[in-house]
Amino acid sequence: MADVAEPEAAGSNRRVLFVVLIVALIIVYLIGRSVHKKSVIAGLASENAAVRKQSTETLMEWQILTDTLSRRTVPVKRRMIRTLRDMGTEEAAVELVSLMRDRNPTVQNLAQFALQAMQPTSLEKLVGGLNNVDLNIKNRCAAALINIGTPILKPVTKEVMVKDEETGKEEKTITRVVPIIEATMDAGSRAGVIRVLTAVHDGAPRLLLKKLADEKADAGTRACAIEILGRIGAPEAARPIREALNPRVVRNEETGRDEQQPVAPDVRKAALVALGRLRHPEAYRLLEEALSDKASDSAMKAVAIRGFGELQDPRAVPFLQQYLFGYDESLRDAAVGAFSRIGSGAVPALALLLKSDRYEVRIGALRSLAGIQDSRVVTILASALRDPDENVRRTAADALGRAGDASAVAPLVGALSDPAWRVATQVRDSLAVVGAPAVPALTTVLGGDPAAVAAYYAQGALERIGTAAVPALVGVARAGKLPASQRAVAALGTIGDARAMPVLKDLASAGAPPLRSAAERALKQLEEGRRAS
Repeated sequence: MADVAEPEAAGSNRRVLFVVLIVALIIVYLIGRSVHKKSVIAGLASENAAVRKQSTETLMEWQILTDTLSRRTVPVKRRMIRTLRDMGTEEAAVELVSLMRDRNPTVQNLAQFALQAMQPTSLEKLVGGLNNVDLNIKNRCAAALINIGTPILKPVTKEVMVKDEETGKEEKTITRVVPIIEATMDAGSRAGVIRVLTAVHDGAPRLLLKKLADEKADAGTRACAIEILGRIGAPEAARPIREALNPRVVRNEETGRDEQQPVAPDVRKAALVALGRLRHPEAYRLLEEALSDKASDSAMKAVAIRGFGELQDPRAVPFLQQYLFGYDESLRDAAVGAFSRIGSGAVPALALLLKSDRYEVRIGALRSLAGIQDSRVVTILASALRDPDENVRRTAADALGRAGDASAVAPLVGALSDPAWRVATQVRDSLAVVGAPAVPALTTVLGGDPAAVAAYYAQGALERIGTAAVPALVGVARAGKLPASQRAVAALGTIGDARAMPVLKDLASAGAPPLRSAAERALKQLEEGRRAS
């Protein structure tokens, strides 16, 4: 019995020893790996470019470079971006795209500039970034592509899988594509593609027309190509875009007959706007038909109205003004935009609409007028500052500010005493937008009736105008006339311009008691602002 127990005990001891040995080896391995990992990560901060490159390649292989860099300092990230740029590989480009998500704007900028310098290697990754879920990466990829310019339209060699129609098998083949043009097929990338190609369009029409003529291209791709062609104003695209509105004839494989395929709504919408932009001879008729078509939904009608705006034909004004009276907000907004685009030819009709009994119609007319550069507009907008409806007056004040015309100062200053505080506040902000030309009139109001609310809003406008108002405010402050000088001193403290320092010091030491305390507060504001800067 003892003879049997001894071998069993020995076997059990060997098994325990084996387990202990395995555990020890695992611990040694993990410690070694941890030490190695720390050594590799430490290499990212090395001044030696070769060491940084080796560490970068190792961390990329382990797929933890982005996560590791997220916890490094900006100087380390700066060196790493330089290393990735010098590597110049597609893998390095992927890491740089990820770095554009960094919380630090400097790191984002450096990553973007590195990707720009790495083209053509980085082009596909930048184009792919147009579909990124991170809006910042989308915008930076678009900006990088725009900065690169026409080289983004050069074809690149790409390996793709092509299906053999006879055998049904997929085979690898080498082809040449333009990534930014191919991205029109990706719904998530189209907004970015439109932005990029609208800015970088030399040589793009030929490629886009080829995509438009592709029978295999879906409606979204064709609509994207049409929109870009319209935006860049390619005259050679007018005929193909017009043809895109014709029903396509396709063969029904089941019946063996040719059938008409209706135009896809996305293609029709894009084509109507593009033909307006390109001033196609049939554009007016086609847009009118789209608006009159009972089958057209609200979205299609809004697009047609927008197309009329792009066409800029004054003949459309009587036809479009009915949509300012409608209760569909999308159509009203489209009509406002269209009238603004039509311009001077729409001014008389819009002036008449300001007599409408409905306040929303009057507001729509004012919004349209705000976008028109015409000498008659300021007078018309100024008349609306006397409208009985508070919302209309507020819209008129906003429109006058957007006009940015010095002739708007007098009517706006007169409206500073409007009984509705929302209107008076908008008047103040509009005068601030007009800027320096409003300063003399505002300083006059500042020295007027001390009980008038207009003086309060005039002070606010001068504070928002800022440095351009400082000389005039210094003059009012130095005059020592209460309460105008008090308001001027308060405004100077808010603006924080050092030019006000001498007069504020004089008033703080020798001014009337109310002025002394106001000047002391203003000086404190100036000192605090100087320390903060």
